[in-house]
Amino acid sequence: MLILNNGVPKSGSTWMQNILRNYLSPAYPSEKWANDWKNPSVDPDKLEGYVASGEWKEGTTLLKTHIEYSEGYKFLVADDIKVVVTYRKLTDSVVSWFHHQLRMNKTSSEDKLNWLDTKGRQFALRAVRHRLSWQDQPNALMVNYESMVQDAVPLIEEVTKFIGSPCSLFDAINLVEKTQVRISSKKSLQEGQHVRTGGLSVAKEELPEAYLKELEALQEVVEAGSFTPEIAKAFREGKLEQAV
Repeated sequence: MLILNNGVPKSGSTWMQNILRNYLSPAYPSEKWANDWKNPSVDPDKLEGYVASGEWKEGTTLLKTHIEYSEGYKFLVADDIKVVVTYRKLTDSVVSWFHHQLRMNKTSSEDKLNWLDTKGRQFALRAVRHRLSWQDQPNALMVNYESMVQDAVPLIEEVTKFIGSPCSLFDAINLVEKTQVRISSKKSLQEGQHVRTGGLSVAKEELPEAYLKELEALQEVVEAGSFTPEIAKAFREGKLEQAV
């Protein structure tokens, strides 16, 4: 069995990785295929070769990936490959990605507004395309991050059943206690942490009001199943209000 923990960045995929790792004690790719991520993975350009190698068929192997589905990845649609796709509210995804880029020294606090209007918009659309690309694939399970924060136990039970190794209620509760990062107050947030907010939403405090409303409007379009290339173009250009 090959399991792809395949949320877009900053979608809760690190939490999901810890859940799966603690529950399954899985194997990981050998050095021939592994990339240099903290969480074991395979570079996208090597993935088809890795799947064809059959190395992963000896047990249960876990990969962390951020792959958007396309026809080029149709080799991943198979009964013995399971894809767990985490997704998150766009407002918080963009804020979290900004702080990730800040931590990686790829932007600055002074450049935040420009970043939001360029890289931030690009990332929001990436998150939308990623989610939509997987939601109709037969071997993919969509897992909402906000639902996990609210009550992760039933979702852990659903995920473990989906991958063919159902856990008990007791196991699910223990996995939550072992893996969930909790931040008690927005006053205690610290810059530089990989998991900075622990489920708290800080979008209203950290995004300009008009920009926040645009992201919320884009979210509504996605939830309604009305996302189109025209909508994407309008959002990219800051003209979503006119388009909807």
